[in-house]
Amino acid sequence: MNGEVLVVLSLRGGWDSLSAFVPHEDKLYYESRPNLAVAKTLELGGPFRIHPAMRSLRDLYRGGNLAIIPAAGLWQDTRSHFQATAWMDGGIPGRSAPTGWLARYLARMQLEPGGFPAVALGVPSQALQGFPRTVGMDDLDELDFTLPREDLADSLMDDASRNALQALRTAREVAERAECGEVEYPDTDLGWELSQAARLIRCQDLGVRVVTLELDGFDTHSWQNDTLPDLLTDVSDSLAAFAEDLDGLPVTTVVMSEFGRTLAENSSQGTDHGRASAMLVMGQGIRGGIYGRWPELAEVTEVTVDYRSVLGEVLEKRLGCAALGEIFPGCTEFQALGLTELDRPLRAPLAAGS
Repeated sequence: MNGEVLVVLSLRGGWDSLSAFVPHEDKLYYESRPNLAVAKTLELGGPFRIHPAMRSLRDLYRGGNLAIIPAAGLWQDTRSHFQATAWMDGGIPGRSAPTGWLARYLARMQLEPGGFPAVALGVPSQALQGFPRTVGMDDLDELDFTLPREDLADSLMDDASRNALQALRTAREVAERAECGEVEYPDTDLGWELSQAARLIRCQDLGVRVVTLELDGFDTHSWQNDTLPDLLTDVSDSLAAFAEDLDGLPVTTVVMSEFGRTLAENSSQGTDHGRASAMLVMGQGIRGGIYGRWPELAEVTEVTVDYRSVLGEVLEKRLGCAALGEIFPGCTEFQALGLTELDRPLRAPLAAGS
């Protein structure tokens, strides 16, 4: 397999990472959440314990290839899902961007013609906005690119159209082959999409470099304990299956959300829009552990790690893209977290302007 693949899973709605990774040493957590505080938790490390619904993720963490950044997010304060998502996916917090950060990264890559360098499974990600070779799909088995007189059509096309046609042919061939692994995924939308992502990544003919996915439902303003445990189980079990399925392959997975939730529960036994959330990075060569500075708990939890520092380190250390100032314009300082065990990128660094 040539080169690292980046998978980005966005948890939409603003996930309550304080329930996922419980700051059990801080009394304020329990005082602020008389109904929502997670009482029965599993050992994790440092000041945190983990929600029992995330046992699979805890096991993955103990395996040493999962990094948790518990106070990451946007420096800019906003309670708007739309605005926070646009800023985060655009990579330029505080203003709208005509292209997404993943689109700007892919534009710098030395990509082979044809293939599917960027795949959006389910809802298209704004982070890929502006990259013309993005393919959106729900189910690889439902791809149908039977074209009449392909030989004649091929002769009348220009190079770009011919490359696109070849990519469609390759996708059709992949869809006809049994590319499913032996790993059992959860019977959920996320489990299905991650199984499709693994199938696409394993097929080297497709040349996949970036895959984006989204899971909605984390806007838990009311009766949070009725819905959040199932969501956490889904995330945990699906990611664990994905990691097992692609064990040994150069794939880095990043999990992020547009913001977190307030520390204090509301009158509807839910939580409202907050600031910091947790980011996850997993893959072979990721140095497992908890990163960043954990702040004192407050009504709106402080952001201590700019999310772009996490993404920047993944891009630079894992994918060999050193031009972070072009991927994230206006960001002049990237905090070194030390997420990776590798001393060199898995891909050769790209030349400026490439």
